[in-house]
Amino acid sequence: MIYDCAIIGGGPAGLNAALVLGRARRNVALFDHNKPRNAVTHASHGFLTRDGVTPAEFRRVAYEEVLKYPSVEHHPVEVTDIRKLNAGFLISTHEGEQIQARKLLFASGLQETLPDIPGVRNLYGKSLFYCPYCDGWELRDKSLFVLFDHPRVFHLAKLLYNWSRDLIVCTNGPG
Repeated sequence: MIYDCAIIGGGPAGLNAALVLGRARRNVALFDHNKPRNAVTHASHGFLTRDGVTPAEFRRVAYEEVLKYPSVEHHPVEVTDIRKLNAGFLISTHEGEQIQARKLLFASGLQETLPDIPGVRNLYGKSLFYCPYCDGWELRDKSLFVLFDHPRVFHLAKLLYNWSRDLIVCTNGPG
């Protein structure tokens, strides 16, 4: 079988694309290796009707809705290789499975690059946060520490000032 579309990524964007394509009766292979970026998050925000839901509950409900459409197939595996063919793509998985699709949609999201500071990974999702739009409301009017060694640190500080006027900005070395 050649799928109409292969979607790489089972987060909100990939699941929404699978829902829309499934409703359009397109044959979809949805690849999700179940290592969500927001696994450390206590609650997801910014999704209408789901504001504050846990990431696990969001995924459970989303998969329940998406997989109602028989043309959407969930492949809970890691994609290891993608090759361009004349009429589409060949997707290879960690388990050795190969699937062909006419179209390819990357919805793999972002990956945070945490600073190389001992112990910082243990703080992520507890007292260290990456996205002000996701966590700013809960941290509003509290003292915030900004660690950013990028030239756009001033832009980030101005953005965070909407949530808190009590900011300490550190550049981890650069002026």
